[in-house]
Amino acid sequence: MTLTTKHFSIKPFVAITLLSLITSLQGAIIFTVNTTATNSALGYLSGQDYNFSFTYNSASTSPNHNFIAGRRLYFSEEQLSEQELWSDVKGDGLAGTWARPSVFSGSPDSELNANQTRFDLHAFADGAATIGLTANGVPLEGIDFEATYAGLNFDFTAPAELNPNIYYSNYLGTYNATATNTGVVDSDGAGNANFTINTLTISSIVPEPSGVLLVCAGGLGLLVTRRRRE
Repeated sequence: MTLTTKHFSIKPFVAITLLSLITSLQGAIIFTVNTTATNSALGYLSGQDYNFSFTYNSASTSPNHNFIAGRRLYFSEEQLSEQELWSDVKGDGLAGTWARPSVFSGSPDSELNANQTRFDLHAFADGAATIGLTANGVPLEGIDFEATYAGLNFDFTAPAELNPNIYYSNYLGTYNATATNTGVVDSDGAGNANFTINTLTISSIVPEPSGVLLVCAGGLGLLVTRRRRE
């Protein structure tokens, strides 16, 4: 089958390539929590505010999930064979670069969990493995923030889209934390820093205009090349 216009034809594989290029322009979803430390540990000072962010891995279009109608939509990554949930995790007071645990004893333990009573952001390693980040020079085993947020009302009917990058794009904005409010930066055996959560901001990375133009130019070039060969 060929899609034909007055001036050129679009072969199916070209159309699919263009669709993939356009889809790649969608920005990754970022979850940012503003918190207040409740104890002094790992370089954090009680009473001080700190921000932490989790960037969803936009290449993961169909992660492991558990859906219960009316109750929860839970995405997880607990085996190396599963799609990677986070492309980046960072925050105030943290050094290093997020690294997915890759040894069997420290397989990933990540969650993006929305249910009726809380919303949970979880980036951990199993066992004694670490996640590539340090706080005050101490290797970390994981980071977790969970709370209930005013006005953040997820749709728990059967979702038409189980790609978190698309699903959560419907909830962009900033929400105040209310109940079930806890956060932890967990070290590898050297104590934990604990936090209360003030706000959650769900945002999307907007592609640079130059990137959009580059993709469009690439798609046009592909069409022109195919046309000349035919």
